[in-house]
Amino acid sequence: MALTPEMRHVNLAQAFARLVKQLKIWVYDNGVLLNSQPFTTYGDAMEAIGYSRTSIAARRSIDTGKIIGGRYTIYSAPQPT
Repeated sequence: MALTPEMRHVNLAQAFARLVKQLKIWVYDNGVLLNSQPFTTYGDAMEAIGYSRTSIAARRSIDTGKIIGGRYTIYSAPQPT
């Protein structure tokens, strides 16, 4: 579906959402995968490790290998074990 100026807002939003890559966040606790499925929001990932949903630590450290809270690492793709 092509985006056109004549489209209703709802249809534009739905079409645009299909174009945007879905976010996947893999959280590891000392190298062990925390959840069998990736988190789809930074807020969900941060809440799972005991941080505030509004914390920006995940955004800053994704794919860097930086350890959060002394034990968690966050990646945009599953890591080999």
